[in-house]
Amino acid sequence: MDKEKLMREALGKALRGFRSNRKMTLSAVADPVGYDAGNLSRVERGTQGIASDVLVGIADALDVSLARIYEAAELIYKGETVDFSVTRTSHYTAGGYQQESSVEESKSDYSGEVLKVPMMNAEFSMGSGIYQPERDAIVDFMHLSLPWIRSRLVISRPDALRVVIGLGDSMYPTFSSGDPLLVDTGITELKIDAVYCLAREDELLIKRIQRQIDGGFAIISDNPSYQPQYIASPEAANLRVLGRVVWAWNGRSL
Repeated sequence: MDKEKLMREALGKALRGFRSNRKMTLSAVADPVGYDAGNLSRVERGTQGIASDVLVGIADALDVSLARIYEAAELIYKGETVDFSVTRTSHYTAGGYQQESSVEESKSDYSGEVLKVPMMNAEFSMGSGIYQPERDAIVDFMHLSLPWIRSRLVISRPDALRVVIGLGDSMYPTFSSGDPLLVDTGITELKIDAVYCLAREDELLIKRIQRQIDGGFAIISDNPSYQPQYIASPEAANLRVLGRVVWAWNGRSL
């Protein structure tokens, strides 16, 4: 079974776990969002995906943050125990879940062996581009194990990590639309061929970048339905690197 299917099933189990803990029916969760209860049932069984905007509404109905849902799905995927009693105002520390303080913070925060990574309001297109929000804002936090980061990822520094959402299908099957992506914002130069978060004029993009012999770059979509774009060296100045994608919440390290 491929990782994407396993992660979809883990996400469904996480949603069902939070809903069951709150003793809510499928309709009680789905109706306020304008979502069909039958579709939610299929999502919980892992036979159907769910759009990120719908998932945000489902999280609100369950009184749990989007980051908590993804954290729970990650734990389920790894076969670990999940505390479904947590709410939007709880966060994980080495000693368990405790009350969350305000999200009005500006950078990653350490708590023992747990790193508190900001989840940003920016959504990046894996297609033609999404316009940047007027200002960056932290909408939530994702709590990651520092030992896990050290063992799995090659990054500039832990406090440069941010979580963003990727939309569109041009990077499929590497990413699916709605996947949360872990980005190392300490990397702002195209020194290696990799997947980057980019700003081009007012647009936000996630693309694979491949350097060319002439000093230019190829902007590549992993979906073969999309053709590569080539940027000559002088035009590369219009491409701003916001960070390198180092992990996707579908079980993929990059």
